[in-house]
Amino acid sequence: TNYATVQGSTPPTGTAVATGAHGMAGIVGDADIINLTVDGCSNYSNLSAGNYYIAGIIGYIKNSSTTTAATVNINDTHNYGQINGGMNVGGIIGVVMDTSSVSGNVVTITDCTNNNSISCIRFGGGIVGGITSSWQTIIDSCINNNAISASFSGTTETTVNLGGIAGYIEYGSGGSITNCSNSNTVQMTVNNATGTNVGGIVGRLAPNSGVTVEDCENTSQITGYKNIAKMIASHHGRSDWGAMIDRSEERRVGKECR
Repeated sequence: TNYATVQGSTPPTGTAVATGAHGMAGIVGDADIINLTVDGCSNYSNLSAGNYYIAGIIGYIKNSSTTTAATVNINDTHNYGQINGGMNVGGIIGVVMDTSSVSGNVVTITDCTNNNSISCIRFGGGIVGGITSSWQTIIDSCINNNAISASFSGTTETTVNLGGIAGYIEYGSGGSITNCSNSNTVQMTVNNATGTNVGGIVGRLAPNSGVTVEDCENTSQITGYKNIAKMIASHHGRSDWGAMIDRSEERRVGKECR
C-alpha cells in the first residue's frame, strides 16, 4: 500500500527516449496506489516511447487492492514537454485503468494544463489519454494549449480516439468534465483505422461512463476521418446527450470541424 504526496516537483529539462516502455512519465511512471496527491508539479522534459501509457506527469494509474478504494488528486500541475508514444498518451495522465473489482475509486484533476505537443498512434488527449475503468472521473478547469495528433502508416488500427482534454472515457462510475478548454488543433491522419473519434474536448465518451460535460469550449480546428466534432466526437447513443452539451455549439464541415 502506498500513500503518497508529490508536491512542487519540477524535473530538469531534457529528453528521455525508451523502446517498448509501459508507464513512462515526467513525475511518476506507474502508480499502483490507494491515495495519491500531486500538487504544484511541472514537467519540462520531452518524453518519447514506442509503447503504452506515456504522459508528462503520471503514465499509468491503477488500484490493485481488492478491499480499499483509491483517491487520486492532481492539482495545479502542468506539462511543458513534448510527449510522443503509442497508445494512451496524455499531457498529465496516460491512462487510468482497473486492475481489481473494488468500487469507489475517484480521480480528480483540477487547474492543470498541457503546453506542448502530444503525438500518438491510437489514444491521446491534452490532459488524459484514456480512462478505461470504473473510477469516478472529475476534470475541472483544465486547458490544452498545444497540438494533439495521431498518425500511423502500418497495419490497420481498430480504433483511434483523440480529444483536446481526454482521448476516451469508458466503463466509469460517473463524474464530470467542467470549465475545460482546448485552444489548439486536434488532428488524426490514420486513414486506415476502422473506427475513429476526434473531438475538441473528448474523442469518445462511452454510454456506460456516466460522465457529463458542461461549460467547456473548443476554439480550434478538429481534423480527422469518420467521427469528428467540435466538442465530443462519439457519445454512442446517450439519451442525455442534449443535457451534456449544447449541440448548437457543434459544427461539422466535411472532414474538418472548426
